[in-house]
Amino acid sequence: LTKVMSRVIEDNFKFKTRYDSVVMDKTPTTEDTSDIEIQTRFNTEEPYRVLLGNMENTLSSPTRINFKRDFYVKHLTYFERLFRYVVEYAKRYGSNKDLVAVERLKRSLDY
Repeated sequence: LTKVMSRVIEDNFKFKTRYDSVVMDKTPTTEDTSDIEIQTRFNTEEPYRVLLGNMENTLSSPTRINFKRDFYVKHLTYFERLFRYVVEYAKRYGSNKDLVAVERLKRSLDY
């Protein structure tokens, strides 16, 4: 795994607004999260970019902790579950080679 990139798009058709947010971790295998880049764009304006390490993280304004706890960890957990379910489904139903092999072994016991 060399990069994790998540994109969240929020369209409001009534007010014709669009928020486009991108969260990119260029080194997901390391414990350091200060290099995670957060980019937010409103409609067609220039995107606002900030590194997670540069976000404010004080007792009165724990922005960095809130981001990790309330969004990023939950988002990665949902992604991991979805990925695991897709892989398990593909294993179980996508390929019948395992099923054919087991059925062949069962038939070999018939005398």
